[in-house]
Amino acid sequence: KPPIINLPTDFPSSVLKSSQAGSYTYHFSPSVSEQLRTFAAKNKTTLFITLLTLFKVLLYRYTEQSDLVVGIPISGRNHPDLENQIGFYVNTLALRTLLSEAATFKQVLTEVTNTCLDAYEYSSYPFDKLVSALDLERDLSRNPLFDVMFSLLSKESKTEMRIPEIEHKEYPLKPRTAQFDLTWSFFEDGNNLRLTIDYEPNLFRPETIARMSGHFLQVIQAVIENPNCQISQINLLTPEERHQLLIEWNNTAVAYPQDKCLHQLFEEQVDRTPDAIALIFENQQLTYQELNNRANKLAHYLQEKGVKPEVLVGILLERSLETIVAILGILKAGGAYVPLDPNYPADRLIYMLSDSAVLILLTKQSLVQSLPTNQADLLCLDRDWEIIEKYSQENPLCSVISENLAYVIYTSGSTGKPKGVMITHKGICNNVLRTNDAYPTTASDRILQLISLSFDASVLEIFWSLTCGTTLVIAKPEGSKDLAYLIKLIAQQRVTQFFSVPSVLRVFFQQPNIESCHCLKRVFCGGEALSYELSQRFFEHFNCEFHNLYGPTETSVDATFWQCTPDSNDQVISIGRPIANTQTYILDPYLQPVPVGIVGELHIGGVQLARGYLNQPELTSEKFIPNPFGEGKLYKTGDLVRYLPNGNIEYLGRIDNQVKLRGLRIELREIQAILATHPQVEEAVVIMQENTLENKCLVAYVARKDQSLTPNDLRQFLQAKLPGYMIPSAFVMLADFPLNPSGKIDFKKLPLPDEASIIDSPYLAPRNQTESTLVNIWQQLFQISKIGINDNFFNLGGHSLQAMNLMALMYQDMEIEIPLSIIYEKPTIAELSDYIIYSKEMNIQPKERPYVVFNKQREKAVFLFPPALGFAAAYANLADYLTDYAVYTFKYIADELMLKKYAELIDGLSPNQNIKLLGHSAGGFLAMLIAQKLESRDRIVSDVILLDTYRGGREAKKADMSEIKEGVDGFLLNPKRQALRQYFLENQ
Repeated sequence: KPPIINLPTDFPSSVLKSSQAGSYTYHFSPSVSEQLRTFAAKNKTTLFITLLTLFKVLLYRYTEQSDLVVGIPISGRNHPDLENQIGFYVNTLALRTLLSEAATFKQVLTEVTNTCLDAYEYSSYPFDKLVSALDLERDLSRNPLFDVMFSLLSKESKTEMRIPEIEHKEYPLKPRTAQFDLTWSFFEDGNNLRLTIDYEPNLFRPETIARMSGHFLQVIQAVIENPNCQISQINLLTPEERHQLLIEWNNTAVAYPQDKCLHQLFEEQVDRTPDAIALIFENQQLTYQELNNRANKLAHYLQEKGVKPEVLVGILLERSLETIVAILGILKAGGAYVPLDPNYPADRLIYMLSDSAVLILLTKQSLVQSLPTNQADLLCLDRDWEIIEKYSQENPLCSVISENLAYVIYTSGSTGKPKGVMITHKGICNNVLRTNDAYPTTASDRILQLISLSFDASVLEIFWSLTCGTTLVIAKPEGSKDLAYLIKLIAQQRVTQFFSVPSVLRVFFQQPNIESCHCLKRVFCGGEALSYELSQRFFEHFNCEFHNLYGPTETSVDATFWQCTPDSNDQVISIGRPIANTQTYILDPYLQPVPVGIVGELHIGGVQLARGYLNQPELTSEKFIPNPFGEGKLYKTGDLVRYLPNGNIEYLGRIDNQVKLRGLRIELREIQAILATHPQVEEAVVIMQENTLENKCLVAYVARKDQSLTPNDLRQFLQAKLPGYMIPSAFVMLADFPLNPSGKIDFKKLPLPDEASIIDSPYLAPRNQTESTLVNIWQQLFQISKIGINDNFFNLGGHSLQAMNLMALMYQDMEIEIPLSIIYEKPTIAELSDYIIYSKEMNIQPKERPYVVFNKQREKAVFLFPPALGFAAAYANLADYLTDYAVYTFKYIADELMLKKYAELIDGLSPNQNIKLLGHSAGGFLAMLIAQKLESRDRIVSDVILLDTYRGGREAKKADMSEIKEGVDGFLLNPKRQALRQYFLENQ
């Protein structure tokens, strides 16, 4: 199949053609015209072939495509008898050339010459017959075989017409429509050359075509100076363009202090506004002075424990006041913090703790049991605060400087393991100071802290607020998944500044009561590409500023910025220009700057660059390269972008297998690497499928060794090793992967996921109107044609954003509002329908219960406690194997009042039977505490089953026999265990 030349157009391709073609003419100077003729003669070729070769080299440099097809017209009078006949014999030839990046111009000239000579032998073969013979799939937006035409009308081919007594002149007719996307026509006017470029105005701007002719001149000059130059190294830029791209558009210098650390900027704000409210979390708040005092006490304690510059300290906490105290305490002690998400699987936490080798891990007592064994000292901020409280509240002395580390954040890695990005104080302070400058605030402003600490945008949320005197409003731990809660929080707390990602905003706009967020002054968007359509919808809902931010973790959160406007007609939302003290370079694979409009890889320089990757010097050297245009390093982002004519940058996609899904950075190769470790997987490939702007999902293609392997098996396998956002929505089982001629996987031929790749359960049709309505909503949401009432929301590929979307659709179609947690508790249509019908019949407001029940109407029951922050709904598959039991799965809340409440609930739910408790990981600790409380209520707990329960994340201390005997005796002395005690005494 002939390749399509991917021309760098200004506008997307369309079936509709303009009624008037665009045309541009350039007159070559006599000297250049003569140089070209001399060059052709010297190389024993024609002027036509020389110009065609130069043109193909320009196309190669514009597109980086080595396989190019260009059309040329040919007279069709290759037989002497046809020369004097009247008629239209012109035919069209398609000239295909394969170029090598290592080829010199002279080698390409030889290749094009041979191609032309071979093609001339078939010049009489009709072009339309060639198209028919190839049987190409028709595309109405383009021509068959090629979209670029090239010609030369030589002075020998022009004959003068003479008719007696009639004077005639040439009249230059402009083509009404463009036959091709580009038509380059050369003419010999006497001794000079003239170039006319006809183009499709719906694809190109006039200035783009003019710029293209200038780049053609640059190719001519390079080749005439050195015919043996390597085509991949030819410079296309004029000196003026080079200065604009490298100097003018990177003039971002701002004299921010270079010696500041994050905590010092905070301390300066404490001195300015000590009594202002710094933090609000639910019904708690702290002033700047109170926050500083607490952080100082923790810092003094940490210093005593050995924390100093370049020492890493882990944070495993839910969002709370203590989280901010922990971050500040670590920084004030001189250390750098490493955020760890309690929701991550144990395998991932084990790797991150091992790789970072944190000296101390800050957490809460309720989360300790969820921690895998590690070497770090544990500090529970709730349990141990009485000790910390005794330390000084004065700012500690510390030798930390701005070049020291501030934090290490782990991002997805292509090797199957996450990688730690090391950010210094100097880099993140530049961004914080720049943010304060660019977006002025007042004391009445409030900034929402919503983003997980595991993602770097949280740093800007926190320290922008704490360095400008505003109030940081902290959302509850699971608040980011509940848009109804967020809307209420924004309205009640009068939040004025809000960071989000496009996929969340899209669902946000569908929520009821969104008009209550009129207090917002600015909304910042980042993490994934922002569409024009979404930006326009934003201004339909809000009358405030809307900013599009871009930046990898390796550039201290943000690297470029752009403010969207409601009256903009630009169909592309750019990522803008570099922020203060940051430089952006769009380069080709040979690190040469590419012209405006040409696609290249974005490279970023400046003070905000990360130091590199923790414990990965080779990867650091690969991604952080010496800056060929100045001092320091450049970070190779892997992002494909191009400059727009106004200097803004347009984001186009990725070079590699990294994707952004719901604002989260994912290396597809990490998922593939883990799938490949499954014993029944032969080979696996993961892609991101983009059906629409609203529907992006991960799809895994698996060649299996055992045909019994199911999508559900793989889903469960990955859930134990990867965060939820990295689990594919569909698993397509293949006998073999489709291959291209070179033996590599042909991604274009991978089949679309069918419903069998998503749905594992047998189909059961809706039984009532409520179920029918819910089925229609789910089918609309998932774009699946046949969903049964027992299909699980999360097994269908549902995630937190789709759960929010589901709530909005239910409100729209059914006028029903339910808590988000109900979708997690009742993830099937049957369960959700029963809940809705029951709520209507009983005329009750939907309430959140602290438990989910599976296998109802069973006589026997077992009560299950998941790990810290675990979702009850995750145990639906376990319940499938415990078919004789009603399985009650509780939320993990290690709070004394809730423990008492849980004991009361279990007592009431199992009045006439012995009680069986089951705890998974930290839930095992909770199960033991519940057992004690139930026994204090004179209930018999016959079983306490512990699954993978850790002992507080520490190495177990070896006990002697006397200690073991003392513990066993204490356990057996309980009167309710007399039979067990008797058995033990008889058999010891």
